[in-house]
Amino acid sequence: MPCIGFSRQCLANHGYNTPLFAYPLNLGSDNPAIVSVVAKYYDLARTGSSPLFFINCNGYPKSTQTDCSTYSANGDLNYANRYDIRSDSFFHINSGHNFSPPEMFQQFVQRMNSQNPYNANGKIGAIPIITYHNLTNSMDDYNSAASTITVDLFAQEMKYLHDNGFRVLLLNQVGFDPVKNMFYLKNTNPPLETVSATAPTAASTSASAPSNANPGAILR
Repeated sequence: MPCIGFSRQCLANHGYNTPLFAYPLNLGSDNPAIVSVVAKYYDLARTGSSPLFFINCNGYPKSTQTDCSTYSANGDLNYANRYDIRSDSFFHINSGHNFSPPEMFQQFVQRMNSQNPYNANGKIGAIPIITYHNLTNSMDDYNSAASTITVDLFAQEMKYLHDNGFRVLLLNQVGFDPVKNMFYLKNTNPPLETVSATAPTAASTSASAPSNANPGAILR
């Protein structure tokens, strides 16, 4: 596990300040020993398994937590926290079915708009974060790898975002307030206001990234 720290130092030696860690294959964020090591070297960490990332960590169906504290009152790791930012990839091969590019586009549209019930009065409470992996012009490549999408599908998704007023952010624009135990959005122009920690529901946004395994956020 010391290699977690060495990786950040290696990047720093090449001029890259990397405050956010991504768990390989989405493994490790539920292991207290691994989270403890990650926390020594990184400010934030990202994993998968949720189509929406809630600013206050209070909207996940699998969790009853009310803020983004790393640990619950009984000492267990919370489902979502600063070392477990929830994101998701689109996998077109699932449960033995290979979804076509048009079917995947419909899933993309649905997820991008899943934010709507959570955004109110100009405040943002949640962000769908999506990770892209591989682009291809070959349907053979598409059909052989669940996380690979076609260049045409990617272009169609980006056009949908552009034409429908979505706003793309970088994941490094997500910050964490350790006093309020909630996330916030930074360096946005015009500024974006997140839902306060006392709000009864979380607002939602959507996220997407145009490069290999680099997630970003899309606000609508």
